[in-house]
Amino acid sequence: MIKREHLQRQRCAMDLIKQARREAVKCLKQAAEEAERLRSQAISEGFQQGVLAAADAVADYLAERQGLRLSLQREVEDHARALLTAALSHADLLLVLLEEWLAQQPEPSIPAPLELCVPSDRHAAALRLKRQIGALWRGKYDIIAHDGGSFIMKHGDQVAEFDAEAFIDAATRQMASCPDYGTKARRLSEQGLQALSDRLMRHFAGEHALPINEP
Repeated sequence: MIKREHLQRQRCAMDLIKQARREAVKCLKQAAEEAERLRSQAISEGFQQGVLAAADAVADYLAERQGLRLSLQREVEDHARALLTAALSHADLLLVLLEEWLAQQPEPSIPAPLELCVPSDRHAAALRLKRQIGALWRGKYDIIAHDGGSFIMKHGDQVAEFDAEAFIDAATRQMASCPDYGTKARRLSEQGLQALSDRLMRHFAGEHALPINEP
């Protein structure tokens, strides 16, 4: 009787050991699966963070490039304005304007004098051009200073005016309205960023990522 009870206790002990082993194996398997899940998640999150960081770097580069383009465009416009201002400040500007205007006028039918109105700060320089003006206009003429910034030429009912500052502004605006390859490049950059964003969203959503085609 004692031997049978001993065997039963031994059998129960073995069953408990087997059950403990099964539970241990199960726990180890679950732990391994959880560890693999966490490892995969860490890799995925790390990859996503890396891709997002790269996308941020690309966006920063494009933004910096756009800022540089705008800065260079402003420098070009300022330089062009400075060159035009220097050219139109030349003492012979009055002669150039007068020669071009007279070439377009018919032969004078009345002996009216020619009036040349110049900015007050150009009056002294204009007076030094009397000999050259006399070679262009055989009749009488007067050089008159005024407070404005334009050159005005009058003869009879014919009047012509040249405003240097207005000309510079118009030329600068015209240059700014020329085909802007920087704007096209910015538009392409924005399209590229949108394509990159769409690609990332599809990737993180688990969708198949389509290739990014050039716009």
